Formats: sequence, structure tokens, C-alpha cells
Amino acid sequence: MSEPAEIKLIKSIFTEGFDHLCSGILKNPYQQKYFDRSEIEKLKKIHMEAFLSGMEDDLNNVKRNGFILGKIHFSLSIPFSATLTNLEKMEYVLSGFLKTKGSNEGFDLEETLEKIDKVYQLLKNSIAYGYLYSFLQIDKVVIREKLRTVKHSEEELRFYVKEHLVWLNKIIEDIKKLRCKSSVELDVNRCKFSRLLEDEAVLNISRKKYDIVRDIHDKIHKTAIDIYYSIEERNFINLLFDYINLQKLSAQFLSLLTVKIAVRSVEDANIDPLTGVLNRRPMEFILNNQYQISKISNRPVSIALLDIDDFKKINDNYGHLVGDKVIKQVSSILQKSLRKSDLIFRFGGEEFLIFMPFTEKKDAFKVMEKLRKRIEEKDIVCGDDVIRVTVSIGVEGATLHPNETVNDIIERADKKMLRAKKTGKNKVVI
Repeated sequence: MSEPAEIKLIKSIFTEGFDHLCSGILKNPYQQKYFDRSEIEKLKKIHMEAFLSGMEDDLNNVKRNGFILGKIHFSLSIPFSATLTNLEKMEYVLSGFLKTKGSNEGFDLEETLEKIDKVYQLLKNSIAYGYLYSFLQIDKVVIREKLRTVKHSEEELRFYVKEHLVWLNKIIEDIKKLRCKSSVELDVNRCKFSRLLEDEAVLNISRKKYDIVRDIHDKIHKTAIDIYYSIEERNFINLLFDYINLQKLSAQFLSLLTVKIAVRSVEDANIDPLTGVLNRRPMEFILNNQYQISKISNRPVSIALLDIDDFKKINDNYGHLVGDKVIKQVSSILQKSLRKSDLIFRFGGEEFLIFMPFTEKKDAFKVMEKLRKRIEEKDIVCGDDVIRVTVSIGVEGATLHPNETVNDIIERADKKMLRAKKTGKNKVVI
């Protein structure tokens, strides 16, 4: 049985439109990395089936194929925003081709264009659901693994990490089953974490960080409310964006808490036994999380690298025990002079890294200059000997550039510290 002329024409227009769109995609360096020819042909076949089903009013088949398309695009690591843009381009191209070629074929052009719009609204929504389902499958496993890691810990803050993960896990179950009625507490003032926020001293963080924690916590609950509204409306595009936002906020929230756990830890593995400051083992984890917090809040951070001048001569002239005492004294001055929110790491033998959140580079320079003078003026008594030492310091601030990492800032601070050494020592270079 031959196909109706209308269907033949629509197929022809779809094929031409799809090929036109794909030629543009394959020329785009941003998008071409996601596709090869075999994948495009597969997507074309499913996309065409969904489109033709919609034109024939088989909306269930549009939903089914859209869901499959969403899962495939997700598996190819294609951002949903890029997929959404391509769908909108495809609809535009099809409408344009139809206006050009269909007007002479006896089409009711206005009705057909309305149907195409309706099909693509449904297709975009179904593809969003395919993406969402794929996200949920992965996040379920990730959360289960995180829960396993905190299960046996007695650290106070880890209780709240666990509570939030359980809360998040229940929301995922609700989304998977499209429950309109929440299985979790949505009222921001009645959840368990709000009790912790009633007492700032429990968190033991600066007022600025406390305000950030509270703000993120409020946003998490507002986003959760939006999620259940989107479920009720079956608006999967909004639901997907709401869910991504929830996961982003949760990551920020958990980063704040887990950083605090790491900083409060007094395990030997994390504390340098000679100086009592943090050693390099937890440094990467803590600094990466702290830097993310600065990006979230759009607040400045600065890093200083401090090195004791001529330390080898001290060891050679007085011995290693005196050298150790010098390191301890310098560390003690650092701990007494800096804020509680500043993080101090023993970076190397006689070298310290200082992380200063919410601090502009020019302000960090002033702090380090005062510190340098304090160390220079300090008498270090070692038996019968009284020693004075100096330090060279490099200071660098974060640019908050999207591609910048903490290691980039440390490298720049290290170069400035070396410049201080090479240009006379006992100075701060910014």
C-alpha cells in the first residue's frame, strides 16, 4: 500500500531538514565531538518516527521515542541545553521548508504548522524526561555510595551530611515515581538541619560562611518545592532544570559541611605533628572545596606561600633540633596572628601555605606584611642561643575565571615567593 502524498512530502521535508541541520552540527567544533555518522543515522531514524507519529496524532509514540532520544543524548554526554537548541532549530527548519514546498501541495499550512509546534513541544518535554531519568539512575548510585562512607562516622556534622543525603535520596525516588506528594519535609524551618543552624557555635564558622550555608539551605528547599510543582504539571523540562539546580545546590551545601568536617578533624593523618597545623594530605580536598565556595558566593580568596629564609644555614649552624624549634615558633606566630577562618598548611619542610577566604589580594598583602615584621622581630630562644629569622612570602588572589584551579593560584603564589627570595629575601611580593 503506497503512502499518502502528504506523508511522502512530510518525510521528504523532514529528511532534507534533518540533513541540513546535521551538516551545521558537524561543522560546529563544539558539537561535532559528540557525534559520528552512525549515531546521527540512529538519531535520525528515532527522531523521524517520533515526528511522523505526532503528525498522525499518535502522541504516545512521540513520548516513547522522545524518552529514548533523551537517554541516547545523555549517554553521548550532550548537554541538554545543546539538544534543546538543536530541536528548536529543527522545528524552525521544518517550518521554513514546509512554507516553501507545502504551499503548492494543497496543505492547510497554518494547521500543519500548529501541529508541528505541538509535536515539538511534546518531543522536547519527553526528551527532557529521558535526560532526567538517566541523571536519576546515576545519582541514586552516587548517593548510596556517599551514605556508605558516612554511615559509621561519629563526627557531629556528618550526621547532618547523612540526613541531607537521605532527604535527597527520597526526592529522587519521588521524581522517579512522579509522586506529586512529597516524601520529605519541604518546610525549610522544620527540617533537621535548621535546628543546627539555630546555633552558629555548633558549626564554628565565620558569620559570612554561616550566612552562605543558610542561604544555600533556603534555596535547596525552595527548589525542592519547585520540583514537586513541575511533577504535578508534568513539565519535564522545568523538572530537569529544577533537579540539576537541586543537585548543584546540594553539592555546594555538602562541600561546605565536608570541608568543615575535614578542618575539624584531629586525626594524625591530617595534622602535622611538629607544628599542629594541617599537613598536605587533606590540603587538595579542603582547598578545592573552599575555592568552589568562593565561586558560589562570588567572594575573593587569596593564597600566600611563606618560606623561612636561609633555613639550611640554621640547620647547619645549630642542628636539626633548633631547626625544628624555629619551624614551631614560626607556626605558632601564624596561628596566633591569623583569623580562625584562615587555613594554615605545612606545605613543605620550612614552607607554609595560608588560604585566606573572603580576602582581596591587596588585603592579604597587608596581613602578610604585618606577619613578616612580627616574625622578623621575634626572639627565638634555643638554649643559650637567641635566633632571629626572616621569611619570604608570595601572595596571589583568585581570578574566579571559570577554568582557573586552586593549583593555578598556588603556582602563581610560589613564583612570587621565589621572586622574593631572589630579590633580597625578608619581603612580601604581590
